[in-house]
Amino acid sequence: MQESIASDIAHLAVAANAGQLKVGSFARSERMVKWNEVLRIEQKLGSRAKFIGGEIYQRIFS
Repeated sequence: MQESIASDIAHLAVAANAGQLKVGSFARSERMVKWNEVLRIEQKLGSRAKFIGGEIYQRIFS
């Protein structure tokens, strides 16, 4: 997977308010690209950034 495509997935996850992003093992560079891009997005959003993590399941199943 190209790095630009991997970082696009991170943007989609944030834009969709997905709550989680499947990254996988950090043994491969394209997986690190996703994680690093999410961290950059968080920095740009500043205090507007919110990690909902496990709350996504409450949204889905309630």
